[in-house]
Amino acid sequence: MRSPVPARILPVLCMIGLVSGALAADAPTVPVAGKQAGDQREIMIKGIPVKFRWCPAGTFTMGSPVGEPERAADEAQHQVTLSQGFWLMETEVTQALWKAVKGPINAKFKGDDQPAEPVSWYEAVEFCNALSEATGLKSAYDIDRQSKDPGNKVDEKKDTLKWKVTVVPGSDGFRLPTEAQWEYACRAGTSTAFSFGDTVNTDQANYNGKNTYNNGPQGKYLEKTAPVGSYPPNPWGFHEMHGNAWEWCWDWHAPYPTGQVTDPCGPPEGGARIVRGGVWHYKPAYLRSAARYKDNPDKHWDLLGVRALLPSPVAAGNARPPVPVASPKAP
Repeated sequence: MRSPVPARILPVLCMIGLVSGALAADAPTVPVAGKQAGDQREIMIKGIPVKFRWCPAGTFTMGSPVGEPERAADEAQHQVTLSQGFWLMETEVTQALWKAVKGPINAKFKGDDQPAEPVSWYEAVEFCNALSEATGLKSAYDIDRQSKDPGNKVDEKKDTLKWKVTVVPGSDGFRLPTEAQWEYACRAGTSTAFSFGDTVNTDQANYNGKNTYNNGPQGKYLEKTAPVGSYPPNPWGFHEMHGNAWEWCWDWHAPYPTGQVTDPCGPPEGGARIVRGGVWHYKPAYLRSAARYKDNPDKHWDLLGVRALLPSPVAAGNARPPVPVASPKAP
């Protein structure tokens, strides 16, 4: 078993693009940040309204306590501070949005409101850049398809691409959440195994209901994805952070750093990229807020989807002003 990596030798600041931009050059300026956790805004992208929820800057405990049922060894608890707030899509990217922005997608479970799948990590970062291009923002990623990433330690047979993908300094465009940003949004101020408590049922999330968690009940097994927004939101308004499709994060998988960290974005190298949230096909333990999974960045699988993040500040000219939610739970 590998030892935890000290925080001092990991990158602690992600380049999150703090330069203001505009989604429409001739559009009026609107507020660039939410006022409280869970505020909602809507941005029209290629004629499709896309809703986002606000995650304010804050500190939270990432990982799971030792006593949490079915936890994994790589979930060591540690304090994380996110120094900047951000907007995250309220739902997973839909097939309708994917087709409007990037073109056809060969989904197993077809439907405009179904999650876009199968999506590899490389396709996910390409899609984020396509979102930025469609909305007039500076792309977050420099994707060098001719150079091999020296930090990519995946077996050549499992990743034939090994593209070199780097974050563009000063970019204000769409991007994948870091693993810490993802868990922060998923928890939404909670500390339980799931954002709605310490057990789960199939009225709350899409997973293989033949399996149970922590004395919870058996339930339905849809054997497929469900349309986004089918299940109740968490306290900050995000749907399907638990179950439905796994969601890619930016980070390489590695042991967590020890001690408190600020704006972590994972190590510079690794053998698999992080996916989060659990999935329709597997047991509910994978849906826990702290549960980590990993896969090869070139993997095409009907279990893999994406949810994009928009950093703040962004002067989103064709976005509606943030709408406060009722009694949000701030961190």
